[in-house]
Amino acid sequence: MYHYDLAERVREAEADDLTEVAESAFSELRAKDKAAARAQFDAEIAPLTGTLLAGVAALNAVRKAPDVTFEELRHYAGAVLQKLRWAQPNPLSEQIQLAYERLRAELNADYVARNPARVLIDAADALLHTGNWRRLIEQDHRPLARDAEMLLMLAATLEMRPYDSLRYAYTLSVHARLGGTTKYLQNARDALASLEGFIAPEKTIWPKAYVLCNFALVYEDAALWEEMVGVCQELIPYDPGNAHYHSGIAHAHLGDRYAASEHLGRAVQSNIKFLEKALRDPDYLPLWEGAGSPYYSGRIPKADKH
Repeated sequence: MYHYDLAERVREAEADDLTEVAESAFSELRAKDKAAARAQFDAEIAPLTGTLLAGVAALNAVRKAPDVTFEELRHYAGAVLQKLRWAQPNPLSEQIQLAYERLRAELNADYVARNPARVLIDAADALLHTGNWRRLIEQDHRPLARDAEMLLMLAATLEMRPYDSLRYAYTLSVHARLGGTTKYLQNARDALASLEGFIAPEKTIWPKAYVLCNFALVYEDAALWEEMVGVCQELIPYDPGNAHYHSGIAHAHLGDRYAASEHLGRAVQSNIKFLEKALRDPDYLPLWEGAGSPYYSGRIPKADKH
């Protein structure tokens, strides 16, 4: 038996990962009171405290509603996509992609949307997350990378607000990793440069480091890793944990294990979560490669260790 109160039933279903129950309860709650459903979603499900499973359940309930509007679906899809960005690749991305396919279909049918460039950028991001999941399970991800590229190039022809440009650069870098190409590096640089005078510089340092990291990983570009180290130095006063963590990644790929481990240690001092993260993060693999071998040394570049 589930709670008679629909809002409470959604909470119970989220706590127990009962996605079908959560979707059904949220669908009933929305049909009864759209404002109440949205308020619960915004306050409890969309923030970090809410689970991705509950977010997708709510999104599916809204997507399947016969009276859903473009802007309502966009609101729910955008919030759940943000939760997906915090998660590891997983099959839920395919459910989020379905919502963006519907939004794209309405745009193609000449729906006049507010800020259409952002819809296309987010739709590309959703495709790339699904592509990352398919690559992880060894399925063909290349068509998704091509579709995302097409959407990003289309978005570039439309007017973008400053934070759209920030998201555009981010998504171009995600595409670089999935598509295995750095051909849009300058586009990403230009998008970040366009933020000057519109967004406080300290708010663009972290996205710049993230973008450089993704592009550097494609071809192990030493120049980009060195540039990223410099950007991370700028980031230290604002976000020391992430700054040292990503400096560690850069130094690991440059072959300086001593510097990489030192920066990781500083990140862990800032927050212990960075240790667990590093142990699971494939970007940190160069630091662990050869660990336990007598040839392993923090000061010896990985290319010369044997």
